[in-house]
Amino acid sequence: MFPKRCKTGMHLVDQQREMWIERVSSVPPILDSLLSQNLLSNEQYDEILAEKTPAAQMRMVYKFSRAWGNAEKDIFLEILRKKQPHLSFLHTSDHLSEGEVKNKIQTDYKENTVNKYEKTRDYNSLQGERVDLRDRYIRLQMINKHHEEKEKELQLKSRGEEYIEQMTKHADEATCIEVQDLFAPHKEDEREPATVVLHGPAGIGKTFTVNKIMMDWASNNLFCDRFDYVFHLNCRDLNTCTNDVSLVDLILNSAEELQPAIEEILAHPEKLLFIIDGFDELKFSLNQVNVVIAGDWNTRHSVEITLCRLLKKKILSKSKLLITTRATALENLGRVVDVERCVEILGFSEGEIKEYVSKFYKDEQQASVVFNYIAENEAVFSMCFVPVVCWIVCSVMKDHLSHDESLAKKLKTTTQIFAHFVNKLLKHHGASEDSQILHQVGLLAFRGVYKKQVLFEKQDLVELSLDPAQCTTFFSKVIFKQELDLKSMYHFLHLSIQELFAAFFCATSKDDKFVENILNESMTAERDHLIHVIRFLFGLSNVKTLKIIQDNFTEPSSVLRTQLEKWIPQALCFYKDIELLNCFYETQDEEFVKCAMKNINTINVSQCHLSKSACLAIRYCIEQSDQVDRLDAFGCQLGKEEVKILLGVLPKCQSIILSTEAQTTNTALEMCEILSAHCFSHYFNLWLEDSSGRMIFFFQISKKNRFSSLYVTGSDSFNICIKIIPKFKFNLIAFLDFRLGEESTKHLIEMVKCSMYKLEYLSFSAERLTLRTMESAISLLLGIKGRDLQLDISRALDGFTLISGNKGAPHILSCMMDNENEEKDNKNVEAENKTKGVLDRDTNPRLTLTGLNDESMKQICDTMKKEHSVLHTLSLSANGLTEACVPDICMILAMQTSLKHLELGNNHFGDTVVKQLCTAFNGRQLEALNLSANGLTEACVPDICMILAMQTSLKHLELGNNHLGDSGVKQLCTAFNGQQLEALNLSANNLTEACAPDICMILAMQTSLKHLELGNNHLGDTVVKQLCTALNGRQLESLSLADNNLTDSCVMDLCKMLNSMESLRLVNLENNSFTGESAPSFIKSRRDYHCDRMVVKLSGNQISKQQVESLEKMPWNIWKICKLL
Repeated sequence: MFPKRCKTGMHLVDQQREMWIERVSSVPPILDSLLSQNLLSNEQYDEILAEKTPAAQMRMVYKFSRAWGNAEKDIFLEILRKKQPHLSFLHTSDHLSEGEVKNKIQTDYKENTVNKYEKTRDYNSLQGERVDLRDRYIRLQMINKHHEEKEKELQLKSRGEEYIEQMTKHADEATCIEVQDLFAPHKEDEREPATVVLHGPAGIGKTFTVNKIMMDWASNNLFCDRFDYVFHLNCRDLNTCTNDVSLVDLILNSAEELQPAIEEILAHPEKLLFIIDGFDELKFSLNQVNVVIAGDWNTRHSVEITLCRLLKKKILSKSKLLITTRATALENLGRVVDVERCVEILGFSEGEIKEYVSKFYKDEQQASVVFNYIAENEAVFSMCFVPVVCWIVCSVMKDHLSHDESLAKKLKTTTQIFAHFVNKLLKHHGASEDSQILHQVGLLAFRGVYKKQVLFEKQDLVELSLDPAQCTTFFSKVIFKQELDLKSMYHFLHLSIQELFAAFFCATSKDDKFVENILNESMTAERDHLIHVIRFLFGLSNVKTLKIIQDNFTEPSSVLRTQLEKWIPQALCFYKDIELLNCFYETQDEEFVKCAMKNINTINVSQCHLSKSACLAIRYCIEQSDQVDRLDAFGCQLGKEEVKILLGVLPKCQSIILSTEAQTTNTALEMCEILSAHCFSHYFNLWLEDSSGRMIFFFQISKKNRFSSLYVTGSDSFNICIKIIPKFKFNLIAFLDFRLGEESTKHLIEMVKCSMYKLEYLSFSAERLTLRTMESAISLLLGIKGRDLQLDISRALDGFTLISGNKGAPHILSCMMDNENEEKDNKNVEAENKTKGVLDRDTNPRLTLTGLNDESMKQICDTMKKEHSVLHTLSLSANGLTEACVPDICMILAMQTSLKHLELGNNHFGDTVVKQLCTAFNGRQLEALNLSANGLTEACVPDICMILAMQTSLKHLELGNNHLGDSGVKQLCTAFNGQQLEALNLSANNLTEACAPDICMILAMQTSLKHLELGNNHLGDTVVKQLCTALNGRQLESLSLADNNLTDSCVMDLCKMLNSMESLRLVNLENNSFTGESAPSFIKSRRDYHCDRMVVKLSGNQISKQQVESLEKMPWNIWKICKLL
């Protein structure tokens, strides 16, 4: 008697499965015995006999044996021993170790997986036609990047016309990822992702990639050290499951050879990878599935529960998941699983298209001809970035290009490409051209698209009098395993083909209600996917395109054009402009598009990733339009080729907003040449940036602008500017982030002098200038009647460095947004004034000079004398100037009768300078005077008092960082003659508590004071008490008492003072001697008075880090404590 179970407990029937399937030569006698023993039903008996080979029959026997226990398998073993005595009935495991048995099972599974996936079928392959997956597979560009936008998969995106820009943009970025790195650890925390999502539009190659992963793993070329087993679950197959299934059932349905070891395999989930292919195709929702139900991988539930339990890691929680889906299902997927890595398939790069064509045709010369055609035809080239479209183009052209050279010129639109593909199916594969059959196929496609159905049962075809056996050209047959039964279903070769047939049905139907329904329903959130069909409808409204499918007897509906024309105005309120322009482009009918464009005055494609094909559609529609009021392509980041496509139609647009990248110098110059001819009378905003050898080019043109501006970054951009500046009347010119040299500065000076029309802003930097060029530059800058001019000049051994800036210059992008809001809000007058006011917001000319010495200052003063410029503000702070240059400064001041702000801080003037300034100020009414950090002592206070006596309009006085002392402050008390200061700075003047009465007297007179600086003195606690009384009721906004030897003794007085001033926003108490015991008093004080804006600076005090942390954790968020340590 032979042993029925091996040492590992595996039954001999299971252990010898593969050997007996191959060696059993006569199955019917075995079936008769199994039937007589009631191990098979009559239906199972007949189904097994229906198989054509003994091996296939034995596989069916083993399929049904899954339901047998060991007793039934014992009976089966005895039947085999009697009927097939030549078989070996010894357990392989009797002479193999347990590890060898496991290896054999895994090896068998891998061999079967390779056999299953190494060959693939084209969409239109005849019976037996298969191609090697390795020969057809081309690497796809993938990026580890998740787009957060809620994408609705309209045809533009689903057909891949968006991918030119993405392929170029992401080709070298760090976000690119290869298949072998899908489960590589995250860089941030070195954790492997448990769930990876691979997404992209239809036809981009998701399933093809999955098949390649399965074959490469089984061939030990991928993940061989990472996963012991990889399982492929196809969502189309899962849709057909109507009975309860377990996870084990789902695995064994496609891998019966694993049955003997399935428990051992699933016992190590960390070595398992499940690939869920086509999540977006699931017909059932997983959002509300109850996954709390008890059970393990053997427990049978409905397929949605079993799948959801796997996805939510309720079973095999340590296994890895790879899920493929369209982008439209990402949001729903996110509700079900915790996605740890989201990878987008972009499609082919240009080189990969060429490689695909080469592999497709084999013949090098023929492949070269086809690729050149693809590369030269913008629309076809852009669509071929999607692999399925690339295959369609190659299929269409395979037999026709050599016979009809004009074919390449005729292929322009998506509809035409797919129409030629269908025509090829009809002619090459011998399908019936009966118009009634085509009509019924179209009706089936229409019903499916309307219901988002891609799989059809045989009954669906029979109801429309379609014989599946005669429609193999249009449909693919797929057989699904359903428990012990098989189920056949049918689907179109590709979703795009189904959509084309749906449109074909509508276009040729005698009943106009189909077109009317689909047009109306498409403008709802539930049916917006119908835009795919509508785009084909527009294409098929052209009789020539429609006749590509059928040459002789096809005519479009007589009212189709009328229905489409009526739909357009309504669709404008629902769809983006680019979607409708693509529909118009499909018609290739100039008269129709001309009529349609009357509904569109403005074209807004902002923030869209415009491909060359999309730009072709925009260009075509603008060409048929009399005039476009506005073309908004802001944020589209167009490349060189896309820009070239649009250049020719820009003159027809009254207002243009366009941003591009990857521009060459020649292309940018070409664009500027066109713009200079088109927009000379318009206001023109231009931004040129040279970034790593690429030109980024943004421009805005509109009659509604109130100024023209030019912003330039990158030294290479300067060559373009030489040709641009003389042709435009710029109000603003700014060179940013680079410095000009001697010759470039001379060029700039000459150009600007020739283009001085209302130039109000000029910003640039230059170095290594000669004295003469520097003087010319200063003369030019002072001659510009601009606002808020800032000029920084320094001198080195190799010449002068000049930095000119314009703080008040409006930013080009903000100005563009102002104009955009103007149109969107329909507030033309208000927005026009707003835009105009951008330039008027600071009408006070300002000259700031830094980095000078006395000699340089004298030269600049000489230049200023010649220009007679009118200044509001003159800043000479931080120049290291001495009294030697004071006469020159006084001469300038004598000329500047309108001067309001004078800043002389951080120099080395000394006391004698103040006396000279007294004469220069005669007749001037300053609003701000800065004499800080000039080494002033109490000796010059009388002169300061004389100045103050004359300056009755003074609002800001800065005397900090000098040596005035207590006696100096005492003298100042009598100097104020009616001035109402808003800011007073007496910091760092060696003041002590002796001057407290004098400070209080000054404060008593200055009732409008908002900013008081008394830091870096030696006032002490007693002065604070006096200040509290003097400041009671004042509306200070900032107060500095930093570094004044203050202690906890004055905290209560400070709190009282702070509480009396609701306007106070900043209190600087840094570098004193407060402790952690005093800080809560500030908090309590501010909490009681509900002030949530004041910032109290306490750094540099005796407060520990722990006390700071405890304060920051207090439940009220009343104030902000700056970092103390």
